[in-house]
Amino acid sequence: MPIRPGERLVANKPSSPYVPAVNTEYDRQYKENLFLVWYQANRPRGKKFTAIIPKDEIGRVPNLSIVQKWMREDGWQERANEMDGEVRKKLHDIAIEQKVKMHQRHAEIGVEIMEKGLEYLEANSLQSAAEAARLIDLGQRMEQENTGGAQALAEMSKLTDKKLLDLIADLSSQMPEEVPILEGEFAEVE
Repeated sequence: MPIRPGERLVANKPSSPYVPAVNTEYDRQYKENLFLVWYQANRPRGKKFTAIIPKDEIGRVPNLSIVQKWMREDGWQERANEMDGEVRKKLHDIAIEQKVKMHQRHAEIGVEIMEKGLEYLEANSLQSAAEAARLIDLGQRMEQENTGGAQALAEMSKLTDKKLLDLIADLSSQMPEEVPILEGEFAEVE
Protein backbone atom coordinates (compact mmCIF):
# COMPACT_ATOMS: atom_id res chain seq x y z
CA MET A 1 0.00 0.00 0.00
CA PRO A 2 1.57 3.34 -0.98
CA ILE A 3 2.06 5.93 1.71
CA ARG A 4 1.09 9.50 0.90
CA PRO A 5 3.01 12.54 2.14
CA GLY A 6 1.92 13.61 5.64
CA GLU A 7 0.48 10.19 6.62
CA ARG A 8 1.66 8.48 9.74
CA LEU A 9 2.32 4.76 9.87
CA VAL A 10 0.95 2.59 12.63
CA ALA A 11 1.37 -1.11 13.30
CA ASN A 12 -1.60 -3.27 12.37
CA LYS A 13 -1.94 -7.05 12.00
CA PRO A 14 1.19 -9.17 11.49
CA SER A 15 0.14 -9.91 7.91
CA SER A 16 0.09 -6.20 7.12
CA PRO A 17 2.82 -4.43 9.11
CA TYR A 18 1.85 -0.81 8.34
CA VAL A 19 -1.34 1.04 7.43
CA PRO A 20 -2.00 4.78 7.24
CA ALA A 21 -3.45 6.28 10.46
CA VAL A 22 -7.06 7.46 10.23
CA ASN A 23 -8.08 10.65 11.96
CA THR A 24 -10.91 9.74 14.35
CA GLU A 25 -11.24 13.18 15.94
CA TYR A 26 -14.38 15.22 15.33
CA ASP A 27 -13.68 18.85 14.54
CA ARG A 28 -14.59 21.72 16.85
CA GLN A 29 -17.25 23.09 14.48
CA TYR A 30 -19.09 19.75 14.42
CA LYS A 31 -19.12 19.63 18.22
CA GLU A 32 -20.43 23.20 18.37
CA ASN A 33 -23.15 22.44 15.81
CA LEU A 34 -24.12 19.35 17.79
CA PHE A 35 -24.39 21.46 20.96
CA LEU A 36 -26.77 23.83 19.15
CA VAL A 37 -28.85 20.90 17.83
CA TRP A 38 -29.11 19.57 21.40
CA TYR A 39 -29.95 22.99 22.86
CA GLN A 40 -32.56 23.88 20.24
CA ALA A 41 -34.21 20.47 20.72
CA ASN A 42 -34.69 21.40 24.40
CA ARG A 43 -31.78 19.33 25.76
CA PRO A 44 -33.01 15.81 24.94
CA ARG A 45 -31.45 12.75 26.58
CA GLY A 46 -30.69 9.18 25.57
CA LYS A 47 -32.52 7.76 22.57
CA LYS A 48 -34.32 11.03 21.90
CA PHE A 49 -30.96 12.72 21.48
CA THR A 50 -29.24 9.97 19.51
CA ALA A 51 -32.16 10.04 17.05
CA ILE A 52 -31.35 13.66 16.09
CA ILE A 53 -27.53 13.56 16.06
CA PRO A 54 -26.46 14.62 12.55
CA LYS A 55 -23.62 13.03 10.61
CA ASP A 56 -20.33 14.85 10.39
CA GLU A 57 -18.74 15.95 7.11
CA ILE A 58 -17.52 12.42 6.34
CA GLY A 59 -20.72 10.65 7.34
CA ARG A 60 -19.86 9.56 10.88
CA VAL A 61 -22.21 9.75 13.89
CA PRO A 62 -20.57 9.70 17.33
CA ASN A 63 -21.95 7.29 19.89
CA LEU A 64 -23.73 8.61 22.96
CA SER A 65 -20.80 8.02 25.35
CA ILE A 66 -18.54 10.23 23.19
CA VAL A 67 -21.17 12.96 23.10
CA GLN A 68 -21.67 12.73 26.88
CA LYS A 69 -17.91 13.19 27.28
CA TRP A 70 -18.10 16.35 25.14
CA MET A 71 -21.03 17.54 27.24
CA ARG A 72 -18.94 17.28 30.41
CA GLU A 73 -15.69 18.61 28.94
CA ASP A 74 -17.30 21.56 27.15
CA GLY A 75 -19.82 22.41 29.89
CA TRP A 76 -22.95 22.03 27.76
CA GLN A 77 -25.34 22.25 30.72
CA GLU A 78 -23.70 25.42 32.03
CA ARG A 79 -23.68 27.02 28.57
CA ALA A 80 -27.33 26.08 28.05
CA ASN A 81 -28.24 27.56 31.45
CA GLU A 82 -26.51 30.82 30.50
CA MET A 83 -28.34 30.89 27.17
CA ASP A 84 -31.66 30.25 28.94
CA GLY A 85 -30.90 33.23 31.18
CA GLU A 86 -30.33 35.40 28.11
CA VAL A 87 -33.60 34.16 26.60
CA ARG A 88 -35.46 35.09 29.80
CA LYS A 89 -33.89 38.55 29.80
CA LYS A 90 -34.83 39.15 26.16
CA LEU A 91 -38.40 37.98 26.82
CA HIS A 92 -38.50 40.29 29.84
CA ASP A 93 -37.30 43.22 27.73
CA ILE A 94 -39.89 42.42 25.03
CA ALA A 95 -42.68 42.30 27.65
CA ILE A 96 -41.61 45.69 29.03
CA GLU A 97 -41.46 47.17 25.53
CA GLN A 98 -44.94 45.86 24.73
CA LYS A 99 -46.35 47.32 27.95
CA VAL A 100 -44.73 50.69 27.23
CA LYS A 101 -46.32 50.64 23.74
CA MET A 102 -49.69 49.77 25.29
CA HIS A 103 -49.44 52.75 27.64
CA GLN A 104 -48.49 54.98 24.72
CA ARG A 105 -51.54 53.76 22.75
CA HIS A 106 -53.79 54.40 25.74
CA ALA A 107 -52.37 57.91 26.08
CA GLU A 108 -53.08 58.55 22.39
CA ILE A 109 -56.63 57.24 22.79
CA GLY A 110 -57.04 59.53 25.82
CA VAL A 111 -56.01 62.53 23.70
CA GLU A 112 -58.49 61.51 20.97
CA ILE A 113 -61.31 61.16 23.49
CA MET A 114 -60.48 64.54 24.99
CA GLU A 115 -60.42 66.13 21.52
CA LYS A 116 -63.85 64.65 20.72
CA GLY A 117 -65.21 66.14 23.93
CA LEU A 118 -63.75 69.54 23.05
CA GLU A 119 -65.17 69.33 19.52
CA TYR A 120 -68.59 68.52 20.96
CA LEU A 121 -68.40 71.50 23.31
CA GLU A 122 -67.48 73.81 20.45
CA ALA A 123 -70.28 72.53 18.21
CA ASN A 124 -73.10 72.40 20.79
CA SER A 125 -74.57 74.54 23.52
CA LEU A 126 -73.46 74.38 27.12
CA GLN A 127 -76.73 72.71 28.27
CA SER A 128 -75.74 69.44 26.56
CA ALA A 129 -72.10 69.56 27.57
CA ALA A 130 -72.17 66.99 30.39
CA GLU A 131 -71.17 64.12 28.08
CA ALA A 132 -68.43 66.24 26.51
CA ALA A 133 -67.10 67.20 29.93
CA ARG A 134 -66.98 63.53 30.93
CA LEU A 135 -65.10 62.72 27.71
CA ILE A 136 -62.60 65.50 28.34
CA ASP A 137 -62.06 64.35 31.93
CA LEU A 138 -61.69 60.69 30.90
CA GLY A 139 -59.29 61.62 28.10
CA GLN A 140 -57.15 63.74 30.42
CA ARG A 141 -56.95 60.99 33.04
CA MET A 142 -56.08 58.34 30.44
CA GLU A 143 -53.37 60.52 28.97
CA GLN A 144 -51.86 61.38 32.37
CA GLU A 145 -51.97 57.82 33.72
CA ASN A 146 -50.52 56.22 30.63
CA THR A 147 -47.94 58.82 29.69
CA GLY A 148 -46.30 58.81 33.10
CA GLY A 149 -46.61 55.03 33.44
CA ALA A 150 -44.97 54.34 30.12
CA GLN A 151 -42.10 56.69 30.83
CA ALA A 152 -41.55 55.34 34.35
CA LEU A 153 -41.68 51.74 33.14
CA ALA A 154 -39.17 52.45 30.37
CA GLU A 155 -36.81 54.18 32.82
CA MET A 156 -37.11 51.44 35.46
CA SER A 157 -36.36 48.72 32.90
CA LYS A 158 -32.96 50.33 32.31
CA LEU A 159 -31.96 50.26 36.01
CA THR A 160 -29.47 47.70 37.27
CA ASP A 161 -30.62 45.29 39.96
CA LYS A 162 -28.69 47.21 42.60
CA LYS A 163 -30.18 50.57 41.61
CA LEU A 164 -33.65 49.03 41.54
CA LEU A 165 -33.17 47.61 45.05
CA ASP A 166 -31.87 51.00 46.24
CA LEU A 167 -34.97 52.70 44.78
CA ILE A 168 -37.28 50.21 46.51
CA ALA A 169 -35.44 50.74 49.82
CA ASP A 170 -35.69 54.51 49.41
CA LEU A 171 -39.42 54.38 48.63
CA SER A 172 -40.16 52.04 51.52
CA SER A 173 -38.27 54.30 53.92
CA GLN A 174 -40.65 57.13 52.94
CA MET A 175 -43.72 55.05 53.84
CA PRO A 176 -45.36 55.81 57.19
CA GLU A 177 -44.99 53.17 59.90
CA GLU A 178 -48.70 52.40 59.75
CA VAL A 179 -50.72 52.96 56.62
CA PRO A 180 -54.13 54.41 57.53
CA ILE A 181 -57.11 52.40 56.40
CA LEU A 182 -59.96 54.39 54.94
CA GLU A 183 -63.41 53.12 55.71
CA GLY A 184 -66.62 54.14 54.05
CA GLU A 185 -69.37 53.18 51.68
CA PHE A 186 -69.77 53.70 47.96
CA ALA A 187 -72.59 55.88 46.74
CA GLU A 188 -73.80 56.53 43.19
CA VAL A 189 -73.36 60.18 42.19
CA GLU A 190 -75.11 61.68 39.21
